Amino acid sequence: MSAAPSAAQRDFALAREVDAYVGEVCRGYTWRVSGEGKVIRDAVHGYQLLEPHEVAVLNSPLVQRTRLIHQTALAYFVYPTATHTRFDHGLGVAKVAGSMADALVVRNELAGRSDPILTRRRLRLAALLHDIGHVMWSHLGESLLSELFARELAEARAAHEAFADKKIGDILSYLMITSPTFVEGLNQVGESVGLGATAGPEIAGLVLGYSADPNLQFEADIVSGPFDADKLDYLLRDCHFSGIRSTIDIDRLYLSARVLREKDMPGLLAWDISSIPNLEQVLFAKLMLFPALYHHQKVRAFECTFRSAIELIRQNRDRVGDQLQLERIRDWLRVSEQDFLVWGSTAEVLRDGIGRLIWRQPLRRAVVLSRDAVSDHTRFRAYSLKMAEETPEGMRRLRQEIHDRLPDPSRCPIEDVWVDLPRMPDLVRDIEQTVITWGDGSQHATLSSDQFQWTNWTANYAEVKWRGHVFCRDEPSIRKDVGRVAAEILRERFGVELTAGAWTAAKNERD
Repeated sequence: MSAAPSAAQRDFALAREVDAYVGEVCRGYTWRVSGEGKVIRDAVHGYQLLEPHEVAVLNSPLVQRTRLIHQTALAYFVYPTATHTRFDHGLGVAKVAGSMADALVVRNELAGRSDPILTRRRLRLAALLHDIGHVMWSHLGESLLSELFARELAEARAAHEAFADKKIGDILSYLMITSPTFVEGLNQVGESVGLGATAGPEIAGLVLGYSADPNLQFEADIVSGPFDADKLDYLLRDCHFSGIRSTIDIDRLYLSARVLREKDMPGLLAWDISSIPNLEQVLFAKLMLFPALYHHQKVRAFECTFRSAIELIRQNRDRVGDQLQLERIRDWLRVSEQDFLVWGSTAEVLRDGIGRLIWRQPLRRAVVLSRDAVSDHTRFRAYSLKMAEETPEGMRRLRQEIHDRLPDPSRCPIEDVWVDLPRMPDLVRDIEQTVITWGDGSQHATLSSDQFQWTNWTANYAEVKWRGHVFCRDEPSIRKDVGRVAAEILRERFGVELTAGAWTAAKNERD
């Protein structure tokens, strides 16, 4: 990858906001590499030993703040034990990345490429730092940042080629790691353990999936690749803490990891051909978690309830107090989930909306969009609806139209009407960029649809598992009218005719 942005190259809004925030929270933090390290026990992976320099990084304010960010956003209101955090996840990714490095060493895969100890240290530090750019409620907050700061995100992507296809959370993590205040200390820590005086930018590159040395690209693939340590940990962790049963033979995957050795090819992470069934387990686990957890209707209802509160904040800036203005990126980085709930509860304009989160009274379904809820002859149009209205502007227009056509007795605030069309699980990148090798690692191929029937899997999900929703305030008369009006608009604008199943699945009355 290209070098980290210089001071001049960091002259764009996201970088300025991050630098200001990091300077603020890290002021006074002293980087000390001393002692004998720490032993930590994790509920998913068991014990791991942190080296002294890792403890120094772990204790930094940027990592400690991730203790206050739930990994699966508001899912803990549905799955009570899903209270794991980005901090827990970072430790888990470090354990997985370290184990993958150990397995490569045992198989002599690093011979002539890298010092095994330094590779392991780079990977573990990148793992500990890979998610420090997240804001409250993880990907839910990240999706809002992408919408609210779309111009700043576009500016960042234009300023540095490494950001071109990256999510805003990854970009913020990179900018934090390379910010002047943080990178100086991280470089000192890296130099003290043999990683060199430019450890910070190198580690930040791994977080984005790039290595400056093509022969070491496997390191970046372990941190941010198709089957990376991040994915292996979050799938195991989300299943474990939500109580959803899943099987991933992670130990077998460790033993299957290889480094591509073909002439004139970069040192990509590859997998022995015998591991295909185990890679398939990973994809099945991911696909299973969408309907069970990430797209669960009650989880989506809580997410829309949170979005409602954010809309109220932006429309009532003069009534929510200085602490919840959320006008800049650094404001989002400062506010923890606990802060949001506590401060929001004290603002009269937010008290009702925040109360719905705290007391578990989210918005409710008015109608459900699914295979069984759409008439056979208009079903294909329902999928075009997903495509046509997936932009924030398009969704807002659709919500506004539903709101405007409600009869006066049922005309709740527009913040209480939401059309939720979840995005399909993305398996394409995971599969098409995965490298399979055999023999001595000198031959390779990428996974193909012949080996993984991913087109059938995603088509089946779209046909059978996908659910969209129209949510509204939980009052019987409002739900009934919102369901009726939404059905009328879907028929008129998109030619989609709902069946009785749309109301039955929502447990709502139909006219």
